[in-house]
Amino acid sequence: MHEPKPSATAPSVALFGATVVYGLGDAANRSLAALVLIPLYTRFLSTEDYGILTTLAPLAWLMATICGMSMSGSLVRFYHDSPDEAYRKRLCGTITLYVLALPLAIIALLSVVGRAPFEHYFAEIPFAPYGLLTLWFAYFVLVPELLLALWRAQEKPLPYVLFSCTGFVATASAIALAVAKMQMGLLGKMVAELSVAVALAIIALALLGRRLTWRIDFRLLRSVLLFGLPLVPHNITRWVLNYVSRPILLSKIGAHEAGLFGLGCQVGGLVLIMVASADKALTPWFYRTASETDAPRVLARTATHFFIAISSVTLVICVFGREIIQILGTPEFQDAHRVVPLIALGALCVAAYYYPMLGLMLLKRTSVVPILTGTAACVTIVANLLLVTKFGTIGAAIATLAGQSTLFILTFAVSQRLYRINYEYGKLAKILTVGTSLFAVSLLVADTTLLVSIAIKSALVATFPLGLLAVGAVSKDELRLLIQAVIGSVTTRRKRRR
Repeated sequence: MHEPKPSATAPSVALFGATVVYGLGDAANRSLAALVLIPLYTRFLSTEDYGILTTLAPLAWLMATICGMSMSGSLVRFYHDSPDEAYRKRLCGTITLYVLALPLAIIALLSVVGRAPFEHYFAEIPFAPYGLLTLWFAYFVLVPELLLALWRAQEKPLPYVLFSCTGFVATASAIALAVAKMQMGLLGKMVAELSVAVALAIIALALLGRRLTWRIDFRLLRSVLLFGLPLVPHNITRWVLNYVSRPILLSKIGAHEAGLFGLGCQVGGLVLIMVASADKALTPWFYRTASETDAPRVLARTATHFFIAISSVTLVICVFGREIIQILGTPEFQDAHRVVPLIALGALCVAAYYYPMLGLMLLKRTSVVPILTGTAACVTIVANLLLVTKFGTIGAAIATLAGQSTLFILTFAVSQRLYRINYEYGKLAKILTVGTSLFAVSLLVADTTLLVSIAIKSALVATFPLGLLAVGAVSKDELRLLIQAVIGSVTTRRKRRR
């Protein structure tokens, strides 16, 4: 008696559950923390202070990227090269010791010699204390990132979420105390954030200590560096792609416009919670699935399911952008809603880019990646220089979208040549058409009270699954399974843990 052939929907069900769990962790770790604290910032910080804040936060990410040498991503990729526990402990030990040593030297050096270049490019921001706090925050987030990467490689989303949520609660509480209670303003926010980062780094190092060998395997380090180093310029150019609009706005238009753009990016960028979470769930699964006999069918079907999920989130953010800004911000921040749809669409392009990028990562063809992101970054810079002075925040949003869409197109073209996946192009086009049509209809909703607007737009967004059914982008059984996955798989993981 033959066993039934597994449905291509089954991997999506499991992956959706993992994505939901990782999403909770990512939301707590980054995006939700920023979102929850927006009302605090808009009431206790000026638009100028908020402009500085949203400029320095990406700068901290950039410094962490440079110093970390893509070691967290390398850990996930090399972890599955061997099931041998001794190998995995050597890998974790090699990467951890490297991250502890080299970034410390880099940050210490920049603390001494970094004032002149910092104040040249960020003339409105004092290096001491803001630049120094940014540098050291970038150092102390590296070890927690390694711990989270290890849990990703082991496909353990629940510890990932618990650690991230702990960090969120601690960070939000410390910032609220410093900004609202102690009235320390932007400086208090940064000091509180750094203090929590130091504490989390100590805890993460203690947890990692039980999972690694305390010595460097230089042969293994060489392999890891050959894989990870090409990703450093890639990540730098990705920073340019995503964040260069903010310092350009700051220098050409002023901190007020940069603050509005930063708030719009935080709301529109909520789509990236789903994107980052999907990437964390997909990466180890993709590496395992690629070697199976039915991989082409499963990979193509799963791509469609994730595009449905990410398109749904994008649609919600685009439709409710104005209402979210109204709820979170004070009147002086309300114009930020204008850039939300453009930023959300850019995030959708980032989502579409991640899946073909996995093919390049599987083949370890990291040398081509910086060329792709570098080209897209150049498009972003040129577009910003042409559009920001004339159109302000809208110009910056258009420039960001232009660069991110360029990155997707280039990555897709190269990946399909090296690792071809027969995507379900017809269904993907239908999904995009239904989402775009609903957003266009939402623009016709007349200005009214907040509650009425939310009610009308909620009814409109609720028709998205029906639209997908009507055009044949998804079947009833698939839709039912994917909806059940969001709830059921989380329950299953809790039962397994017990």
